[in-house]
Amino acid sequence: MIWNYLKIIKRNLFKNSFISFINIFGLAIGIAASLLVFMHVTHEFSYDGFHKNIDHIYVLKGDMNYGGSTMQANAMSAAFGTALKNDIPEVKEVVRYFYPEKYTVKTEKGEIYYEKNFRFTDPQILELFSFKLKYGDKKTALSRPNSVILTEATAQKYFADKNPIGEILYLNKDFAFEVTGVIENVPSNSSINFDFLASLSSFSNLGEDKRQLIDNELIGLGSFQTFLYIPELKNVEFINEAIAGMIAHRDLKLDDLTFYIKPFKNLYLNERPTATKYLIAFLCTGLVILLLAIMNYTNLVTAQATTRSKETGIRKVIGARRSTLIFQFLFESVVTNTISFIIGLLLLHFTLTGLISNLNLKFDSSFAFNPQFLIVIAALFLLCLLLGSIYPAIVLSKFNTINILKGENTKRATGNTIRKYMTVFQFAASTVLICFSLIIQFQVDFLKEQNTGLSKDQILVVDLHPEIGNKYQTLKNAVSKLNGINSVGTATETLYKEDPWIIYSHSPISNKEIQVNFIQVDEDFFSTLDMEWAIPPNQELHQADVVVNENTMESMQIPDSLINSNFTFLSKKNRLSGVLKDFNYASLQYNIKPLALIITKDISASLLKNGPKMYLKIDKQAKISDVLAQVETTCKEFVPDYPFEYNFLDEAFNNLYKDEVQTARMFQFFTVIAIVIAALGLLGLASFAANRRTKEIGIRKVVGASVFNIFYLLSKEYFKLILISFVIAIPIANYFITEWLSGFAYRIEVKWWLYTLPTLLILTIALFAMGGRIIKAATVNPVDSLRDE
Repeated sequence: MIWNYLKIIKRNLFKNSFISFINIFGLAIGIAASLLVFMHVTHEFSYDGFHKNIDHIYVLKGDMNYGGSTMQANAMSAAFGTALKNDIPEVKEVVRYFYPEKYTVKTEKGEIYYEKNFRFTDPQILELFSFKLKYGDKKTALSRPNSVILTEATAQKYFADKNPIGEILYLNKDFAFEVTGVIENVPSNSSINFDFLASLSSFSNLGEDKRQLIDNELIGLGSFQTFLYIPELKNVEFINEAIAGMIAHRDLKLDDLTFYIKPFKNLYLNERPTATKYLIAFLCTGLVILLLAIMNYTNLVTAQATTRSKETGIRKVIGARRSTLIFQFLFESVVTNTISFIIGLLLLHFTLTGLISNLNLKFDSSFAFNPQFLIVIAALFLLCLLLGSIYPAIVLSKFNTINILKGENTKRATGNTIRKYMTVFQFAASTVLICFSLIIQFQVDFLKEQNTGLSKDQILVVDLHPEIGNKYQTLKNAVSKLNGINSVGTATETLYKEDPWIIYSHSPISNKEIQVNFIQVDEDFFSTLDMEWAIPPNQELHQADVVVNENTMESMQIPDSLINSNFTFLSKKNRLSGVLKDFNYASLQYNIKPLALIITKDISASLLKNGPKMYLKIDKQAKISDVLAQVETTCKEFVPDYPFEYNFLDEAFNNLYKDEVQTARMFQFFTVIAIVIAALGLLGLASFAANRRTKEIGIRKVVGASVFNIFYLLSKEYFKLILISFVIAIPIANYFITEWLSGFAYRIEVKWWLYTLPTLLILTIALFAMGGRIIKAATVNPVDSLRDE
């Protein structure tokens, strides 16, 4: 029996090969696209889930309450975790994790690299977390000072295929570290990322500043992310109360600070509400794409039902029960869906690497074999079988035998009404996706093109190592004399790439505590970036002078009369020398906040923490590559042992919107898929309608109908459904667009034509999808159309 059913499936597939191709390929495209979405969403929701102790790991956090606002702190003092372990019995283990900005690592051959993922931690990290050690002993690998573990990729980078155990690497040139282990590459769904894991006990050998950090016995905020292992915890509040009790018992006087723990499980997404919203949007979009593909398949299968009505009637006459027919058609649908699913998997397999790269996804193709995603694939396959098989099987099996054999109309039995609903849903969903992807792209372009109040073009920012020290001023003078350099300024941070420092300062008028961002700069910083003055300095800027933006003046209620007077800032008296017009120094997603720029002439004393950032304004006539080569050569003369690191300010600004750019690309991709699926479905339905009404078309042509009359006859129903879909889609699209744009302080104004454009696009695509097939049917010789079968 099964073999007979397979022969029938083969016969029907080849008999209606064009529609069969649309059916299978359309469903396969939808499956491939939805699998990509679910892979991305599964990856994001699976963050840190591979740790076997994930349910028992907690992170110590702190809230700082100043000036009526609260800021969350993620780093604690070195002694805090140990104190909790000693005072609270439920805390069984503590892991401290230190992640500085960057280091240089040098091999014994003299090769030097900047490394931003060099971390220090306690040896218990290998027991608490499920990172797999490939070489070395996890119990001893980090037990000694100056020992370091490398990831596989890092070991390959430094030592090729050689076993690196026992090799020596030099941190910042001076500090030798022995390689004691190699760890498997950190999974892409890990929020703890590193290339090097060094023993925290090494701090005592890394200079006075590190020694002070690790020897500090004060309990409070600090520099170490602190993980707690609490295997028998049933109530988080119990530990939070115990922490508060410990602080009170020790009389630590931390009145403005509140400490608590958060579960490490799902922490990655819980602290990124915007990212979670995007993931939910992607998940819904993936489900819509899948539904579009399944509806497309169902539409075409049920539309063909009339061509198989006599087959069904004859089977019933010779004794077939409805349950038998349902099984047969169900089996056919299962086979067809399985073929589509396999093709969809192959499509995804061959395009996955390119899609990951073009859509800026964060996982690699190996995640497709992750057990969590394999479960998703199995669930999706069952969903396709369920939604794509049951309804067509029921429709195909329920024809009335007497009516069929009399040759009566089977229109009602073929689910024509449901097919209309499905078509409306397809085009409504496509319209919403087009509207949303257009708005995202327009908003991203709008943000990138905004005047931020400073010059971003032709600004090169060189990130110098702290070792430059008191040689910086000489380097700056040398660089300013290079061909193609118009001016040079200095700051402690790279705008749009690094967040400014934050302080709380009292208003000299109301004494209200105000949160203020601040950056240390030199006197040439303002002219290099072409900043505009609201109240320019009336004398030369001196060491420790303060320049603020207009927002600071307003927030702190400072009158213009206080310009050139001193008031307390940064816990000491500073002279307010000038006021800059408000400029965007962070993402345009947020309003401009108070900002103070502290004039710092003594670069060697004040800008050494992470090294000075040298801003170079390049002449528009200069050749960028030549300027870069000159600047690199000059910098190498002053800091020869460190790599040359730089970026362009306009690129840093554009990178602020990489999440929005990724979202735009994702929605554009899904929109194209939705349009392709809807167009294929429309093409299939139009083709089927033309085939079914061949003789009617022939008769109408004989009695004088034009090609336009026939086109109108066959297409008017579909265009009517498309127009209905627009009426439904526009309010839905407008709601989601308004909600999304509300998250931006600077946003585009939604014009009426933004909704007209998708409407015209859909109508044009529908016209081309149906037009060719209908016109072909309308131009067939009536003699051929009316010839007996």
